[in-house]
Amino acid sequence: MKRTLLSVGLFICIGVSIAKAQVSEGGLPAATDPAYTAHLISPQSIPQISFQSPDAHSSLMQDSVNYALHNGLLRIGTLINSDIDFKNIGTITTMSDGLKIWQLRISVPNSRALGLYYDEFHLPQGVKYFLTNSTGKQVLGAYTTNNNADDGSFATEKVQGGIINLEMDIASNVDINTIKLHINYIAVFDKSTAYLNQYALESGSNLKTTSVIMPYDSSSPCEVNAACASGFTNQKNATVHIEYLYPV
Repeated sequence: MKRTLLSVGLFICIGVSIAKAQVSEGGLPAATDPAYTAHLISPQSIPQISFQSPDAHSSLMQDSVNYALHNGLLRIGTLINSDIDFKNIGTITTMSDGLKIWQLRISVPNSRALGLYYDEFHLPQGVKYFLTNSTGKQVLGAYTTNNNADDGSFATEKVQGGIINLEMDIASNVDINTIKLHINYIAVFDKSTAYLNQYALESGSNLKTTSVIMPYDSSSPCEVNAACASGFTNQKNATVHIEYLYPV
């Protein structure tokens, strides 16, 4: 069965029928620390899982049907099935201080943005999970034990481009057998991605001098940034972007 992502509202949090995105704790992946970088495998050697991009023509043909069926909500992407389990794929490197760094790359060529949906997500205390785009400018995370849901489901926000780098930093005292992370859907977005352009590597720029940008700081061009009176900062930051998953 094919599934479609429909969107309404403005950004910050994502609620989906099968999973729920939650607030991350910030920070940077351990692999960006020079103390660890020299001991990791090269980026080119990180295991990669590749998926075929959804057919663009078929997606466009669905738009008018979806618009009528779902009260005018905009189709923003398509989900593709996946079976990615932390226990079966990726590479783990153990540092001299006992920290374990798990790395994996997911690729869907020619995509504007990708999102991940999990039917199993349980991180014990001492684990930090990050996602980055191919340029390293966009960083999502750290996701931790505070993001565990009672039903085990989870979803992470859009990552710019057709590549997502996954990293899990595991403290030395953590039993890796207690970690659960299974990705059952990959969302391929073809709309509602303009705000992500800031994370793409600009022509002629150098990654070493490119600052990391943390989401979010702006709405998409078709939207209007919140403009609240002084004293209403909390209300301004409470704006929500909701994405619905429908079978079609």
